[in-house]
Amino acid sequence: SGKVQNVRPMLGSREALDELSKSMQILFLTARDHIFTRKTKLWLRAAEFPEAPVYLRKGTRFWSASPQAHKIERLKENRTRVPNIRWGVGDKPGDAIAYMAHGIRPILLAKVRPPGITSDVPVLPDWHAILELIKKG
Repeated sequence: SGKVQNVRPMLGSREALDELSKSMQILFLTARDHIFTRKTKLWLRAAEFPEAPVYLRKGTRFWSASPQAHKIERLKENRTRVPNIRWGVGDKPGDAIAYMAHGIRPILLAKVRPPGITSDVPVLPDWHAILELIKKG
């Protein structure tokens, strides 16, 4: 598995999130098990991402829920705490579905549109394009 610091952030992701964090609250949602909370936070800090809440999978030690189901569940909890989530960026079709289930506009980070992802979901190849779209509103 190697050192967590050796995992490189996606090109342009830090710059995009830095820029967005000036005008909106960022939050990180991942399907990683909660036992990785500290590691994940350290990695985000080492990679110099903006400080933001991090939500991991909790209580599902044995991965009973799919990542998509987990994210839907966590988003449900967060709707009360963070009522106005405007955009959700993910790199799996299930991410877009989880966001849409909560009325959050999804952005899918992918080179090509995956099967089953309708044309109303923006599919963008990189963080630069994502930043541009979100800045347009």
